[in-house]
Amino acid sequence: MRSPGTSPARWSLEPAAHSIWEWLAAAACVLLGVTLILNIHPIGDGMWFWYAVDLRHGVRLYRDLHLALQPLYVLCTAAFQSVFGVSWLASKVFPLVQLLALTFVLVRLGRCLPFAAWQRALLTTIAFLLILQPSTYRFDDYHVTSDVFTLTSLLLLLLLGSRPRTSTTVARFSFFMGVGAGLAAMTRLNDGAALGVGVSLALLLLYPRRAIAALSSVVAGVVVAWGAVLLLARETPADWWQYSIRAASQIKGGTGNILYTPVLLPYHLLLNSLSWKTPVAFAIVAGLFVATREVQRRYRSGVAWLTYAAVWAAVLLALCAPLVYHTQVQTPLELVVRVTVFVGLVAAVGVVVWCVLWLLRGRPALPRPTFALLLLPLWHLLGGALTASNALPDPYLSLSMLVFLLPLLVTVTQAQALVIPVLANLVLVGSIIAAGKLRNPYFWWTYDDGPVYRDRVWYHHPQLGPMYIESQQLALMSELCARVNTGPAPHDLLSMPFPYANYFCGIAPWRGYVQTWYDTSSAATIHTLIGQLQTAPPHWIAYEYDPVAVTGHEITYHQGKPMAHRELKDLVVHKIESGEWTLRQHTCSRMSEWVLIETLRVPDAENGLRSRFDPKGGVCRPDL
Repeated sequence: MRSPGTSPARWSLEPAAHSIWEWLAAAACVLLGVTLILNIHPIGDGMWFWYAVDLRHGVRLYRDLHLALQPLYVLCTAAFQSVFGVSWLASKVFPLVQLLALTFVLVRLGRCLPFAAWQRALLTTIAFLLILQPSTYRFDDYHVTSDVFTLTSLLLLLLLGSRPRTSTTVARFSFFMGVGAGLAAMTRLNDGAALGVGVSLALLLLYPRRAIAALSSVVAGVVVAWGAVLLLARETPADWWQYSIRAASQIKGGTGNILYTPVLLPYHLLLNSLSWKTPVAFAIVAGLFVATREVQRRYRSGVAWLTYAAVWAAVLLALCAPLVYHTQVQTPLELVVRVTVFVGLVAAVGVVVWCVLWLLRGRPALPRPTFALLLLPLWHLLGGALTASNALPDPYLSLSMLVFLLPLLVTVTQAQALVIPVLANLVLVGSIIAAGKLRNPYFWWTYDDGPVYRDRVWYHHPQLGPMYIESQQLALMSELCARVNTGPAPHDLLSMPFPYANYFCGIAPWRGYVQTWYDTSSAATIHTLIGQLQTAPPHWIAYEYDPVAVTGHEITYHQGKPMAHRELKDLVVHKIESGEWTLRQHTCSRMSEWVLIETLRVPDAENGLRSRFDPKGGVCRPDL
């Protein structure tokens, strides 16, 4: 056991024993995660599915498909398809594994905290909720894979602190951290690069006398991970570099645009916190902290604490209930989450700057070694900024790491004295996040999934088996696929920008065009597609008309200059309005505006729908 009052430099970070609270926390995380896995089924799905199918059929991801993403998630999806099949329920096995892996790592990190079992369980659950906070977060996505590798590396650093500081031990742990960084890079390049740099700098500060063994082991682990993934994907390093790094950087606006964005991170962080509501949120946070601290200091009886907890629970229910039942409710309380992020990250940056100044003064080592661990959340945030351009990257994984690290920066006595007031605030933050995820489990551009278990039905798909799907989405795709599959041959289908129509209709993407999304497909690919559409188009085109997304990506990555995707959009609109192509269906699924186009001239072409495109894309979006 750790003795009260000892500094973190003397802490033994050996995990605590199992407890029933730990199992309850894990069960709560898994229950919420399974709910999200079942209810998130946006109409923009299908990309990972078709990339994995192509890979299993011998298609090269880079040489043939010119993939601009990293290959590990596709490899994992293909492996699970080979074992479990391609049904909708089978596609949920990999997300479930990712959910269990994330929960396991968080629970293990929670055991390193010097608190009571119920307090560790609460902090673990809140860290899980913080990771879920981004509106785009879902378990069938590569962000979860990368997050698991990052958190595992943090856990290895904590466990290494309780092992003998021999060269062999440091090298072994460093190698596995290097493997984690390499696998993270082959999942999401910027996350892996940030993890590799953060781990290397932390090891250099923590074990300066073992620096050569540690850093060489990290490099060896990265090389082994990269080599293994490329070997399994049957790709050459040259093709991987050409399409997933060089071409991908051009899609994001060029190397210069990518590298300068982390420099502007403090500005974007401050800009996102400027609002008249921010003082209100600060007042709520500070008031709750002071009130809880006073109750903790003045009252020791269980009755007083139960009364305070009951009042606090009633207030919490009153504040969070509208977030669940009314989708349009806006409240200053939601800014509590943003303020918490701001305060936590500013504290982390401050400590890191203090460590640098300490070392520049010629000090032999850090006064508290755990300070070096803050490099992981800080570098992860900087890595996220690489692809965020002029926007603030999602800082919630960094904040969840701070939940486990900040208590280790003070003495055990100080941490235990502050944990109750801090928990009161974090429970508020976690409750807001949970209520928001139940209300709106997923939202990205026009892909919007409504409240969980509402307006959804179980549908038995002819090829994909049972699936849980929103009623409006099912109606749209059923009508679309009926037209494509029962109409005149050929039944080839191009679905843009994502292959969900191919997925639902059971038709492979035309000529291998799995996706044409605006920041994951190159200008060369789009120009090639435009040429093919002008000379020999497919019979059917399912197109999500979204000029807002096109304009948004032009502003974000290309200083407002037109992208090749705008030429593609203009071509589709021109062909329809000129009568060369026939508009067969024009439907909304929540905020997504979908059109089905028949490109072949058929006898009843005059019976096609009349074009009613809105240049602003407002047919399905009343907010525009």
